[in-house]
Amino acid sequence: MTLATRLTVAIRSKATMAVAVLMAAASMATAPAPAQAGSITYTTAKGATTTGGSVDAKAVFTLKTNEVDITLTNLLWNPTDDAQMISALKFNVSGASGTNTASLTSSSGNTSTISSGGSYTSGVATNPLPAWNATNAGTSLELNALTGGKPKDLIIGPDSAGGFSKSGSYSNANSSIIVHDPVVLGSATFVIDIKGVTSDSQLGSVVFQFGTTSGSNQSDGVLSVPEPSTMAMGLSAMAMVAGALVRRRRRSA
Repeated sequence: MTLATRLTVAIRSKATMAVAVLMAAASMATAPAPAQAGSITYTTAKGATTTGGSVDAKAVFTLKTNEVDITLTNLLWNPTDDAQMISALKFNVSGASGTNTASLTSSSGNTSTISSGGSYTSGVATNPLPAWNATNAGTSLELNALTGGKPKDLIIGPDSAGGFSKSGSYSNANSSIIVHDPVVLGSATFVIDIKGVTSDSQLGSVVFQFGTTSGSNQSDGVLSVPEPSTMAMGLSAMAMVAGALVRRRRRSA
């Protein structure tokens, strides 16, 4: 085989490799993300609503041996009604067993009181959040803040300025929000002990609940995956690298 032939074969081999890499990346980008291991994020669907109006929430799960860690966040700015505040989260996790064997060992968040007109007090770090508890029936688990007495510790989204620094206010808040004090500002974190769960357990059937009536104002959770634009940028970058590699080999030849 001549030198020219060997170089031509090498160039073609590199080009084929680059195409294979791009095809594999495209396949990975379009494949659904498995709901297991590491941190798993679910969100409300785009455009989700309840009787109170629009809702926007996120739950980040971390699965460990006999433990489920959750950060539950309300993303909706300046809500109007208590049916836009998070009051419960339901989900399935494989491996969990028994009935009422789940135990909420930690719950924390910054609590505040909202006054008529929308002004609110500075957030106070609170642990535990007394209204919240965890229950299970086999693999079905529920975090709930609606057990016993007047509902409180519901999770509210950012104020009118998009934060919690009191540069804004809850100017849209009606009386249904104001009466349920204290509220949790933005996010709450929870640690649930539950036998049988491992880092390889499967999550599913995630449902967010809003408002003060158990079983109503629910919104199905959607497994969060990378945005198509993000995947496209990654593929474009890989294509540029592959192209540069082939051009360099051709120049060498």
